[in-house]
Amino acid sequence: MSASSFLNLETLGILALGLLAFGLDTVAGLLFGKLMSVLSGRTINPLIGAAGISAFPMAGRLAAQVAQE
Repeated sequence: MSASSFLNLETLGILALGLLAFGLDTVAGLLFGKLMSVLSGRTINPLIGAAGISAFPMAGRLAAQVAQE
């Protein structure tokens, strides 16, 4: 496969959608974790929402690092 056939607008659009999905998934996880925290009387750490994104291990590592601080 040549670079000219791979790197086109459709491929860049797919990459942009993937990046958008990653961002929205992380935000939705944090918001759901925050909702769980509020509904449980603050016994649940909201970072659990970001750590629960199994498709993105880096999100879990970052949540663990923030929780340690």
